[in-house]
Amino acid sequence: MRNQQLTKGKVKTVLRYKSIDVTKLKDAITQYGTDQWNIISVKVFKSEVSPESLKRYYLEWERKRKRWWESQNEQLVRAVFDTCKKNQLALPLDAIDITTPTEKETAKALLEKIDVADILNKDHWQTIAENVSGEHTASECRERWIRMQSGQGAWDRIFGRLTSTQNSNNYYNNNDNNNIDSDQSIISESVNSLPAARIRWSSEQSRRLEKIVIATRGSPSWKRHGWENVSKLMNHEFTRQQCKSRWIRLLGESKVSHTNNTDANTDTNINNDNNNMYSRSNCGWLSQWSRGEIEHLIMGIHEFGFNWGDTQQKWVQGRTTKSCHAKWRTLNAKLHLEMKIRQNPWSKVCTDIYGDEMGKILAELPERWPTICDERKNVKSQ
Repeated sequence: MRNQQLTKGKVKTVLRYKSIDVTKLKDAITQYGTDQWNIISVKVFKSEVSPESLKRYYLEWERKRKRWWESQNEQLVRAVFDTCKKNQLALPLDAIDITTPTEKETAKALLEKIDVADILNKDHWQTIAENVSGEHTASECRERWIRMQSGQGAWDRIFGRLTSTQNSNNYYNNNDNNNIDSDQSIISESVNSLPAARIRWSSEQSRRLEKIVIATRGSPSWKRHGWENVSKLMNHEFTRQQCKSRWIRLLGESKVSHTNNTDANTDTNINNDNNNMYSRSNCGWLSQWSRGEIEHLIMGIHEFGFNWGDTQQKWVQGRTTKSCHAKWRTLNAKLHLEMKIRQNPWSKVCTDIYGDEMGKILAELPERWPTICDERKNVKSQ
C-alpha cells in the first residue's frame, strides 16, 4: 500500500504493509508450491504484495508453526499412548502366552526393545497429529517423538522415560472404567519434576560466586562436594550445575594470561592461572569446531581408532584429547539420530551429510553402534 503525504512542498511516499490473509497464502502454496512466488503475487494477491514479502512472511509463519510448546509435548505423549492402547500395538508381558522360562526371557528382551516410532505406521501418526494442537504434520510428530526419546533437553529427558516398559505396562493394565485419566499421574509427575526456568545472573551474584569458589576450592572435599557446597552458600538460588556453568563462563570471558605469575597478591584474582582449571581454553573448547577440524578428526579416528592421543597430535593439534573424544561422541549421536529420523542406513546418512569421501571413511570406522536401520536392511536383503 502506498500513501502520499505532502511535507514542506514535497511529496513523500509512505509504505504501509497490511496483514496477509494466512488462509489465502496457505491455499496458494498448496496450489503453486513454495518456488512460484511471482505467480502467487500476481494471480492470488493481485500484485499488492511483493514476492519477497510473501516469501519472508511464509518463512516466519513456518518457523512459528514448527515450534513445539509444553502443552503440545503433553498432547503428543497422550496421543501416542492412546493410539498404542486403541490398536493394541504394545502388549504387557503378562498378556503374552509364555510356557517356558526361556521363552519368557526372550519375550521380555523383545518387549524392552519395543520402539513406538517403528511400530506406528503413517496412518497412526496422522491420527496422532490430528490430536495435537497446532498444525504439526504426521512426520513432524514422529520426528519430535524420536528426539524426545533421544534425551536432548529437559522436556525430552522427562518424556523419554514415559515410554519405558514399566510405565507403559501400568498404563495398558489400567481399567478403562476408572474415572481418573490413566496417564495423568505420570504426566503431572513429569511436569512437577521439570527444572526451574533459566535465571539471569546479576553482577552482584557473579561477584559473590567468585568469592565463594575462591574461598572453598582449596578444601579437601572440593572434588567430591565442591559445587554442592557452592550451591548451598548461594542459598540454593542456583543449582550446582548452574554455578559451575557460570564459573566456567566467567573464566572464559576473562582474559587469562598464560604466564607463570608468582605474585602472592594475585591468589584471589579470577585471572590467575591457578584458578583456570575449568577455563574453556584449557579444555580445548575455545571456539566452535570448523568443518576442516571435523574432517581431520574423522581421518584420525580412521587411522588410529579411538587412540585420542595420537589423533590429537597428528590431526587435531588445536584441540585437547578430551575435546576430541567429546566431539566424536556428539557427532556419533547426531548421525544415529538422523538414521532413525530418515530411516536410512549408516553409510547413506554419512554420505548425505559429509559427502562421498568422508561418508565412505565414516562407514569404515570401528565399533559402530548397532542400529535398527542396518538390521532392517539385512532382513530385506535375505
